[in-house]
Amino acid sequence: MNTHMQSVLAAVLLVSTFPTSAPGHAADRASTTDDINAYHAAIADAELRAGAYSDQLAEPLLGLATLMQAQGQHREAVALFKRGAHLTRINDGLYSSRQIPLLRGEIASLIAGGDYHTADERQRYLFRVHLRRGEQGQQLVDAYMEHADWQYQAYRMGLDSEGFPRLMFMSDLYRKALNEVIRHDGEDSPAVLPPLEGMLQAQYLIKAHDLRHLAQAPEEDLRARQELYRFAAYQNQSYATGSSIISAMHEIATQAGNGSERSVNSARMLTMLGDWHLWNDQWQSAEQAYSDAWAELAGLDDAQDEAQALFGAPVALPALNGLRSLPPEVENQPGAVQVAFSVTERGRPRGLERLDDNEELDGRAYRLMRALRSTKFRPRLEAGLPAETQQLVKAFDLQ
Repeated sequence: MNTHMQSVLAAVLLVSTFPTSAPGHAADRASTTDDINAYHAAIADAELRAGAYSDQLAEPLLGLATLMQAQGQHREAVALFKRGAHLTRINDGLYSSRQIPLLRGEIASLIAGGDYHTADERQRYLFRVHLRRGEQGQQLVDAYMEHADWQYQAYRMGLDSEGFPRLMFMSDLYRKALNEVIRHDGEDSPAVLPPLEGMLQAQYLIKAHDLRHLAQAPEEDLRARQELYRFAAYQNQSYATGSSIISAMHEIATQAGNGSERSVNSARMLTMLGDWHLWNDQWQSAEQAYSDAWAELAGLDDAQDEAQALFGAPVALPALNGLRSLPPEVENQPGAVQVAFSVTERGRPRGLERLDDNEELDGRAYRLMRALRSTKFRPRLEAGLPAETQQLVKAFDLQ
């Protein structure tokens, strides 16, 4: 790897899918009464032959729990997943790998049942299992990534009165995943991109988190004040950190492929950099990054199509999967909230007006309008220059 790339990744490291359903080896079988009866019979047979703590019970318990989960019977599923995990620990040890699918299934049903705090506890235990097993390489990377994603989900659900420690932990977990990828696959590997993307997500959240209501943490609560000061340092560094992350992603994304593919990848990463500058109110830097992205596409045969995809219309920021600030857009239809507004050349919404008359959604529509007013947009470009977009009409399904 060249010296520049080494320095970029070094800067990133210095400043620095949670599953929604249970494992599927039985989930593809029809959830019929016969299937459930068969699992009950297998469990009863194992208990009769080898006792209530038989090593042979874990598999049928997992199968039955998965069927119950698929039928929406999450309380019953949780009990079965929990029993199966307990038996694997008795028979295989506290950090047995056989309990991992059972733990994941239990967490999914706990979430489906609304028991988020218990799900959080089980997720922490699942992460401990991965670490205590001494996993390395992709297994360890996956464990870091999965737990980082859970921190984000827990942050969004508001499981803590003060969510910012979750964001610091999320950032640290993605950084550890990046270190592990580099250690096993090298700095040039495309496998560094997912943890880098996760780190960038964390920086957007860290930058956006409002600390003003926490500024007066009690003097006697030393730990709370230390956490607050630590997060303030993260927030102060976030702009430089995010810029370093995107620079590293740009280096990796433009190493592979032919000339046109490299140009497209470069343009997308430069656009991402422009979005980050704009998010941080660095307008001149954002404008330069967008202009550089436009120039990357200029010589391509399909330059117009690629430029249209990136800059043909204003784009709400953050433009990252999982961090969308607005609900999904839909075609105008009964029940949708329809709005019109303009976006300035600097990405600011203006003249926001609601067009529909769906009174049942007034409360939600008010919140949408408030969110739109505070949203930053990547501006539309004309001939490589930011341009105002007038009278955008968009519909959102808020039901």
